[in-house]
Amino acid sequence: MAKRSKRKRRQRALARKQEARATKSTGTAVSSYWPFLHSGQTSVDIIRSKWGAAIAYTEVHQINICVTTLVSAIAGLKWELVDFGAGADKDGDVVATSDDMFPKHPLVLAMRAFRQENGQSLLSTIMFDRTLYGEVFLERTLEIEDNAFSHKTLDWLNPLGVAVEVDQTGITYFRYGWAQEYSPIPVEKVAYLHTRNPFDDFIGYSRVMAAMAKINIER
Repeated sequence: MAKRSKRKRRQRALARKQEARATKSTGTAVSSYWPFLHSGQTSVDIIRSKWGAAIAYTEVHQINICVTTLVSAIAGLKWELVDFGAGADKDGDVVATSDDMFPKHPLVLAMRAFRQENGQSLLSTIMFDRTLYGEVFLERTLEIEDNAFSHKTLDWLNPLGVAVEVDQTGITYFRYGWAQEYSPIPVEKVAYLHTRNPFDDFIGYSRVMAAMAKINIER
């Protein structure tokens, strides 16, 4: 009886190993729904794109924790805005800090307006998008008060909805929208920050995408 039980345990263990090898070689299908596009996809691998990075953030616990921890650390940093222009000290002149109670600098005013509009700081938003997508898009606009232009504001553009249009001269414009309804945005109106990509000078490549490549290889 003991020999039979031992044989069955070996058979079950062998079956589990064979199943694990098959799963590792073929992968497990990942079904994902993209709400902005009203469509879905079933794939063996998590696609290595901005949409894939968003899926990984929501479905891979380790990636979610790493991104969240990094963004939280950045959000708590103190900062100074230093002017190195003509007439400034050799070490620069501090014109604004994160501790200013009544800021007057246009950038700091824009940063405060950004937090009020989006519920999170500009720095944490930049770090989140760079880490997850490798790209940050901020549209620059002017607020109008009392029929006069006042300080500039920065509007966040969801990287999932932005396409960078290029030709032989470089970036020509940005295309923003969802579900085949897009609007062109001129280059001069967008602050575009992207990470270094060895395969493309105009498109970012994020840390999460690199992690996804490793996950897909191991799967």
